[in-house]
Amino acid sequence: KYDFWVNTTDNVDRERVVQLFSEIFNESPGKYQQLMLKTAEYVALERDVPHPQAQPILDEIRYIDGLFTDSSIRRYYPQHNLASQVIGYVDQNKTGQFGIESQFDHILKGGSGRIAYNRAANGKLSRALHIEQPEILNGTDIKLTIDSELQSIMQNELKKGVNRTKAQSANGIIMNPYTGEVLAMATYPDFDPNSYKDFPIDNFKNNVISDANEPGSTYKIINLIAALESGIIAPSDSLYCENGEYELQNGKIVHDHEPHENLSVNEIFMHSSNIGIMKMAELLGDDTIYKKSRNFGFGMTTGIRLPSETPGKLRPLNDWSGFSSRMVSIGQELSTSNLQIATSYCAIANGGYIVKPYVVKSIGDFNVEQNYPKVIRKVMSPNTASQLLTMLESVVVSGTGTNAHIPGFRVGGKTGTAEKFFNGSYSKRDFISSFASVFPVDDPKYVCIVSVDSPLYGFHWGNETAAPIVKNIYSRIINDKEEPLREQFQVEEPLIAAIENIPEIESATPQEFQPLLSKKAVIINTSSQEQVPNFIGKTWKQSVKMAKSVGLKLDPVGDVGRVVWQYPRAGADLDSYHSCKIKLESNS
Repeated sequence: KYDFWVNTTDNVDRERVVQLFSEIFNESPGKYQQLMLKTAEYVALERDVPHPQAQPILDEIRYIDGLFTDSSIRRYYPQHNLASQVIGYVDQNKTGQFGIESQFDHILKGGSGRIAYNRAANGKLSRALHIEQPEILNGTDIKLTIDSELQSIMQNELKKGVNRTKAQSANGIIMNPYTGEVLAMATYPDFDPNSYKDFPIDNFKNNVISDANEPGSTYKIINLIAALESGIIAPSDSLYCENGEYELQNGKIVHDHEPHENLSVNEIFMHSSNIGIMKMAELLGDDTIYKKSRNFGFGMTTGIRLPSETPGKLRPLNDWSGFSSRMVSIGQELSTSNLQIATSYCAIANGGYIVKPYVVKSIGDFNVEQNYPKVIRKVMSPNTASQLLTMLESVVVSGTGTNAHIPGFRVGGKTGTAEKFFNGSYSKRDFISSFASVFPVDDPKYVCIVSVDSPLYGFHWGNETAAPIVKNIYSRIINDKEEPLREQFQVEEPLIAAIENIPEIESATPQEFQPLLSKKAVIINTSSQEQVPNFIGKTWKQSVKMAKSVGLKLDPVGDVGRVVWQYPRAGADLDSYHSCKIKLESNS
């Protein structure tokens, strides 16, 4: 960084200084003319100027009388606001604050050594007697999993969403559901770490990991998974939803957004019926709901290597009241971070496993990714995960998440509208509006969670605020980033011919038609393509033979036992992948 100054007690080429500075800093000439009216040996014109901006002045300074510069080494962030809460900043004391800068400050900055000398009587130093080298001398580079394109899209759409709904803030995350990679993580408003002093401290906070709020209806997946895994309830089973008003034994009245009588389990989820979900929780009991919540990792940190991660709050079972299971089942009486919610939706997308999220790809020459994916535990069967994906898609097609629908593409998701809790009671005007999503449903590549804090009343529903943000994110990914996704649906003529003999098309409503069309498009495009083999349960030798037969390279984690994990998943389009990551584990 450069400080530029003049000595006005000496000869100064004032006209040239004013012209140059007003052009480079886009300021009025009067600003610099006014500064140079002072009579002093040191008059600062501009401070902390980054090198790219300072370069034109440095090129001219030797030819301008009376203009001087002092330089100092500072951390410079060429991407400015991009991922600023993830990265953090280095302050004036050369100390990392917030984000990666804080978490890995000792690694990034390096260390100081000590050298001992003998000094002769005349003051002259002799050769060094002793040298102490620090463990890390010059500092180490750190590479993140963040995809700068996705990060830019996320930040831009969060900003537009906040401005559109007059909200206080918004935050979002995009993850690879199979590996746990954090591809984008953002909060708006954000800040520019090059000029961090110009921003309020609230802007430095990474709300994706540090904010804990009641999740509302995005949490209903936990109750639903527990119900389906228990075998007590099937998706086709029906429950009476009390015409939208249900009185609990303690006198509390529970309302649905719209009245319904009998709804199937799928319809309960699609229409986000609080009453239907609560009735499932009554059948399951406190112990089942609590254990499933803990099994998914709620009430504890994920261990991502970023500072200030909240564990959220899930009270111990012995602190639950007689109605806690019902309230927890609809996302109340607990608090979660969006990172925790994203990790749980990743389990649905990847076939039933909680994977550890990570944001650091490499530290110096050490490739952190070789230790990932880290599968924490299995939380549901592949069949239950598949059923959940179907239900999530129905929410977007004809349920509470229709504003996330993208014609021709299969998006799954769940809305959430949670009343904010102030001073012991729920607000009727301030809400956290959320949308949790998986895309594409038939071959998940992304899990995206977005929450909007205190949007203008009327925009407070998740479908009105958060779902459109997610739709815009995915639309931009399709148009700007994912060439295979675009190509997958460019088959209009064969598609029209192929659907003529589908009986359900003729009787389909407009809402039903598009999913059928999209589903058939996928079938047409994948029917003649080779697929990634299923390595699960195979030995290393068997896996190598299978991979070789289709020209696929294997990237193993572990070297003994059988395959318990693979990415990409079995059945994925082989043309889209050159290698497959597998994890080998031994039962012994």
